[in-house]
Amino acid sequence: MNPIRNSEAYYEARLNAVQMPGKVVVQGLGDPRNWEVVQGQGTEGASLKYTGTGLPEFTMQVQMWTDAQFDFFESNVRPLLKKPQKGQKPKALDFDSPHAVECDCRRVVVKNVSQLETYDESGLEGYTISLQKWAPLKPVQVLKAKGGDPNDPSKKPGAPLDGQDLLIMELTKQLKDEAAK
Repeated sequence: MNPIRNSEAYYEARLNAVQMPGKVVVQGLGDPRNWEVVQGQGTEGASLKYTGTGLPEFTMQVQMWTDAQFDFFESNVRPLLKKPQKGQKPKALDFDSPHAVECDCRRVVVKNVSQLETYDESGLEGYTISLQKWAPLKPVQVLKAKGGDPNDPSKKPGAPLDGQDLLIMELTKQLKDEAAK
């Protein structure tokens, strides 16, 4: 989308399909890439290794100037920004704006909501909402161990366990403990 031809659209955003009131200024949203510095042999020759994409953190200022905009924010937007109750899991919100399309950021989590801020002397006030792109956890791929399986029902009961069997039992326990967290 061309920001010159469609400048109004760049000052709008929606969270969970709720249009933000007033003027919205999204800042800092990008498409980060993660790089690891790999040291070379000896004293020279360091290089970079690409390790995947990152999850951008950014802000969204909701700037308002009328009573109706503030009322709408308090009744329709503020409930979306509430902290989860004890025992509840926080939920990601759908995010829609031209910036979101450009940076492939369709789901976000709320990291912070500022106090009421004054943006200029003309009465432009509002809130800065800190957001971060949300992505689901990738499923863990469990590889089958080489060697005997101490849990194999075809194994004779009472047969002595070898070192590999004991290692597999210990690693299986660790995996189950991590998965239970």
